[in-house]
Amino acid sequence: MTFVETSSAFVEAWKLSGQFLVQTLTAFARHPGIILLYAAPPATERAWVLLRTKPVPAWWLPSLEALIILWRFVMLGIAIWIVLPPPEMVRLQKAFESNAVIQDKLNHLGENLGKHLRQLTWEIIFFAIVFFLLVWLFDRGARLWMQGLDLPQVTKDNQRMALAVVARNLLLYPIALMYAVVLIRHYLIT
Repeated sequence: MTFVETSSAFVEAWKLSGQFLVQTLTAFARHPGIILLYAAPPATERAWVLLRTKPVPAWWLPSLEALIILWRFVMLGIAIWIVLPPPEMVRLQKAFESNAVIQDKLNHLGENLGKHLRQLTWEIIFFAIVFFLLVWLFDRGARLWMQGLDLPQVTKDNQRMALAVVARNLLLYPIALMYAVVLIRHYLIT
């Protein structure tokens, strides 16, 4: 293990992270309406829970959470559809027709992840830094925007949190999901 290996993994991860971000934002730009549509239910649910002033039955919130978890699986399928171009989608469907092929593809993915572990670690670190920076910016933006608004019956903190949560659910989380699909696609194909 030398410094050169770590440095080259860092540089390669930096380049790939930029490519992944461009691919993700391109996919987002091609289908913004679909992305906002599939991201709206979790955003609406979170805002409703935060802005609700009347108590809800004890079984209501776990039921909502279960529905949101199921919806997130639908979101994953839509993110895969958005990120993968049609020829690649057809190739992916054909590649996963039999159990033996699925096992080979997963073995190939595992080998690639093992070979490029340092690079992948750097890519995830870069992604996490950008993700948390954007979460912080959304929170600050919500705080600034909420200074001028006043909704009676709801605390300022709940208003701010609701706005930040809606922004994160509508924009940040779908982009993060698509970025993860692009990242996995890279290691599955190479």
